[in-house]
Formats: sequence, structure tokens, C-alpha cells
Amino acid sequence: MNDENLPAEDEKPLSVREATFAAMVIEDPMRSYAESARLAGYAPASSAQAARRLLNLPRVAKVIEEAIGDVIDRAQINSEWILLQAAEMFTADIADILTPEGSFKPIHEWPMIWRQMLSSFDVQEIEESIGHGMKVKVGEVKKARFIDKLKALEMIGKHVAVGAFKETVEHNHRHAHVHLDAEGFREARARVIAADDC
Repeated sequence: MNDENLPAEDEKPLSVREATFAAMVIEDPMRSYAESARLAGYAPASSAQAARRLLNLPRVAKVIEEAIGDVIDRAQINSEWILLQAAEMFTADIADILTPEGSFKPIHEWPMIWRQMLSSFDVQEIEESIGHGMKVKVGEVKKARFIDKLKALEMIGKHVAVGAFKETVEHNHRHAHVHLDAEGFREARARVIAADDC
């Protein structure tokens, strides 16, 4: 068979184990590449070398980069979204959900941002006895709990794919990965291959 008819190395379809390795990397960016290789069926003793070899294959790297990009695009969550949410949360006025008398308006009348921040809403009826074992409702107490705005934004912002609050982190652990967006993956891949460290 003529070599000219063979597909280029980066145009070959991924093998089952190569595809599984890529899926493991995409599924959990905090997992080491060696562990991803082990989960893809490579021997534990040689999983670091297998990961290095796989990361060196352009077709494998391309699949991982594209998948990470697709996830970010589908989520449509980025540092700009975080900033907009933060601005909306911190400028939300409690008066928007209260009546002039100070009680809660019906939830369907609340602005969207308040409905999104609501984590629980309890209504407790207040009753008075009117005799003969009968009670009548005389009022109600409504309790609303809202999410911790700062914590929620921080968690989303620190998510590996969003990277709104990226920190410079030094790791001594051989298998630590701080963030994994498409650009971050390319940088991490190059460092791992150069440093012989999976």
C-alpha cells in the first residue's frame, strides 16, 4: 500500500482508549493526566508515559481543546457574565420585593434577580383559638432565605472553565492542575510534555 494514501497522524480517528483518555481529561480537569490514562485502560505503572504520549498526539489534543471550548460556549458563562451577575446582585434593592407595608410581594411579582437568589421560602400561619377547639387564621409569617451572593459568585468565578478569578498558584504536587480552558490546556500540555511530569 502506498504511504501517500495513508491518513496523516493527526487526521486518524481516535482509538477507543485515546477517546476515553480525552473524555477523562474533559470530565474532571482536576484529575491528573496519568490518572486519566489509567482510567482509559493504560497500565498504572506506565500511565504517566502513556499520558505524555497521548498529549503529544495532535488529534488527541485537538479533541480535548474543542470539547472544552464547546462546554464553555454552551454554558455561556465567562468572566463578563460573572461581572454582570455581581453588578445585578449587589445593586438589587430589597424594596423591589416588598409592599409599602413591609410584607413580601407575591413571588411572581419579584424581579428575576431576586427569584434567582431565593434559596427557600416558608410561610407559617398564625392562628387564634376561638373556642370549642376551633381556630381562625389571624396572620402569617413569611421567611425568605437567599443564597450567599459572594460565595455563589466566587464558586462560579473560580470554576476551571470560567476563570474569572484566576489565582497564581504554586503547586509542589506532581499531578495538580489549576485551570483548564482551551488555552490553559495547551499551556499545561506543553509544560507536562517539557517537564516529563504527568
